Amino acid sequence: MSVCHHAATEIYPIDAWARSYLPGGSRAGSPSLSRRILVVAAHTDDEALGCGGTIARHVAEGDTVNAVFLTDGLSSRPDQSGTDLDDRVRAAREAHAILGISEVNYLDFPDNQMDGVVLLEVVRALERILSAFEPEVIYTHHSGDLNVDHRVTHEAVMTACRPMPDHHVREVYTFEIMSSTDWASPTSSQFLPVLYICLLYTSDA
Repeated sequence: MSVCHHAATEIYPIDAWARSYLPGGSRAGSPSLSRRILVVAAHTDDEALGCGGTIARHVAEGDTVNAVFLTDGLSSRPDQSGTDLDDRVRAAREAHAILGISEVNYLDFPDNQMDGVVLLEVVRALERILSAFEPEVIYTHHSGDLNVDHRVTHEAVMTACRPMPDHHVREVYTFEIMSSTDWASPTSSQFLPVLYICLLYTSDA
């Protein structure tokens, strides 16, 4: 039995040629069969919650997927210990192995305090990674999320991916994180997906 699960994604922007870069799309005329995909998330677990199935599909189709995390996602919480952080890192590594993520960068910005970081510092850190990896496709947070780290991550990605000579990024996609995207203020930018990525698998049930 084939089952289809849809992952909602907003796009900045998209055209007919760019659709060849989506998982499962026609790759005729693309520079190579294997593409470089970068997931930029505020915290470990955001990548799995936001686009885990899409990551796995990219990997299954031969693409190289790397990830960047801006904070540890834990240190701002009360009564957290070094052991808790070690456990979170270990769990993240296990998840990345399952999804097939090739390389991970941790930028170590302060957790849940990204609004206090100079945006230029975040942008420059991302630009160094973009220059080294040269991704063609990026997945990141939606601009209207309740979590401040998510919003700053989005702004930094969009700034780092602004059109520049010899820039390799062709598409930027945003994903939702339940309990953050859906809890945003009604006056903020709403997540209105226009792309659904189909994840197919076969079940004996």
